[in-house]
Amino acid sequence: MATSTGLGGALSDPLNATTDIVFVHGLGGDRVRTWTAVPSEDNPEAVFWPKELLPEVCKAARILSFGYDASFAQFWPGQDVPVETTIDDHSTSLFQNLAGLRSETSSTKRPIIFVAHSLGGLVVANALARQNADAASQAIGNATKGAIFLGTPFEGSDLAKLGKIGVQIASLFSSTNEHKLKDLQRRSQKVTEITRGFLKYLRVRDQSESRNFLDVACFFEEYQTRVGPLRQKIGLVVDKESAVIPGIDGQPIPASHSNMCKFGFVEHAGFRSVSAKLCQWITALKSPSSAEADQLKKSAINISAVIENNPNNQGVIMGGFNVTKENGVSAIGSQTYYYGSRLDGPSK
Repeated sequence: MATSTGLGGALSDPLNATTDIVFVHGLGGDRVRTWTAVPSEDNPEAVFWPKELLPEVCKAARILSFGYDASFAQFWPGQDVPVETTIDDHSTSLFQNLAGLRSETSSTKRPIIFVAHSLGGLVVANALARQNADAASQAIGNATKGAIFLGTPFEGSDLAKLGKIGVQIASLFSSTNEHKLKDLQRRSQKVTEITRGFLKYLRVRDQSESRNFLDVACFFEEYQTRVGPLRQKIGLVVDKESAVIPGIDGQPIPASHSNMCKFGFVEHAGFRSVSAKLCQWITALKSPSSAEADQLKKSAINISAVIENNPNNQGVIMGGFNVTKENGVSAIGSQTYYYGSRLDGPSK
């Protein structure tokens, strides 16, 4: 990849693409490393699965990976870095990059599905829920039909717990320790606001007359995280309670927080679960939505009539006349006469 920020080049871009899948990494990650399984005894080669595995499963998807500055200060900034100009900036950049690419490639109507890891999920949630977004960002939000969150801390009501999560995540990349917990709790207010705003956004989408539903899937880590040369356990970084939005059935991934987004082979339980969800949504998007189905029904014209005493003994005597967008014009339960001859059955 030429750059670590922005969307860069598409990881897969088939000519028949019907959906955009966009990956968003979390704290301390980047647009490639976060999603790359390191070499192991079972897999001697590193595997960047959004590029090497997923295109074989989601054959009709353009696959993209978004990168941004994911340093610790960007999520729990101190007095020198205003919190309002960090996550908000990343959310804006995400949507603006997508809007530009989709405009350039004449794909502005294409549905979008996000796959986000850890605090990258908050970047996505914030981008969707912001009420002051411009028209281009609103269009991206409306086009978003699904979001998969991998270990995203949606603990929006407990600042102490969210502050502790911040310490645990930071410990994966720095020497942050429990002595900074109190400070992190104070600086977690923005994160809680994002969670609350996103939950409100989901309710509004679910209740909208346009039926523009947003499918959400939440995955949580099953294995504890170990850090340092002694591989000391720090527990579950984001447990099920924090990672799963109320009303959503959470799904486990047999891995630690950092590894729950790294799949080295197609048989990996995590890859099977995530790719199955993506395929399920993409397939559903190909079918008419409930709103479209209702509109199709409304576009049908049904006329019931009986024509009697036809003096010319020709034409159509019918019990039902139906016009639909799909089938065109049809006479149902009719008898057709033509110069004295009768042909039984419906005519079209």
